[in-house]
Amino acid sequence: MTSPTLADERSLGFPLVRGDLPFRLQRRLGLIPPDGLGLVRRALFWSMLGWLPVALWAWYVGRVLPGAAAEPLLAHFNIHARLLVAVPLMILAEGPANALTARLLPELVRSGLVPPATLLSYRGVLASTARLRDATLPWIVIVGVVVAFTTAAETAHRAHEVVWASEGAVAFGLGFGGLWYLYVGRTIFLALVLAWLWRIALLTVLFWRIARLELAIVPTHPDRTGGLGFLERLPTAFAPVVLAMGIAIASRWAHDAV
Repeated sequence: MTSPTLADERSLGFPLVRGDLPFRLQRRLGLIPPDGLGLVRRALFWSMLGWLPVALWAWYVGRVLPGAAAEPLLAHFNIHARLLVAVPLMILAEGPANALTARLLPELVRSGLVPPATLLSYRGVLASTARLRDATLPWIVIVGVVVAFTTAAETAHRAHEVVWASEGAVAFGLGFGGLWYLYVGRTIFLALVLAWLWRIALLTVLFWRIARLELAIVPTHPDRTGGLGFLERLPTAFAPVVLAMGIAIASRWAHDAV
């Protein structure tokens, strides 16, 4: 079968991130350059936006190191793990995930798994899933979930995560640092988690639709998966996301253990 040209390959791929609502908004804000994803600048920006005001406020009121509080800010490993490690990891993961989905899917056509008679239907699947990726409604739902969770957390603001901000030294509730963490820091983390869950669901829909096409699966293919062995690389794109979530959970356990 004739290999598709570079332009064809781009149209036969599915960039997982490029084009969705957060991508468009961050491009308008200047966080994403015209060419590229701006991964490093965005990782630093969102990480520091969530963590730095909290740390500066805690230092200003004397609640960073042991002394003024039974559990100072530095003892809450989950805050630092979420904002300094997990948030950058989940943003940096957009690069390999976007590149891998854009690069792997044209292989379905190159290898002949999508025969010429099915190519038009395959393009239709990519186009309809791209419209779903670029839709606004899923992100409105995500924002609604984040707002609901944040409101509930603030109502019960004596939560374990903000003990450092509410014990003794702060006269009025949580103070700036505690509120910033609840409304900004943890919101950034939760929004990224939900964004990745949505992207996983989006890929599930995409492959479910592709599986319903008339594919030329080869039962005797040497890769022992009917010619689909190249897709085994796809889960590696999500390794940084899994690592980020694991670190966030483990950091809370570490605090409890200490």
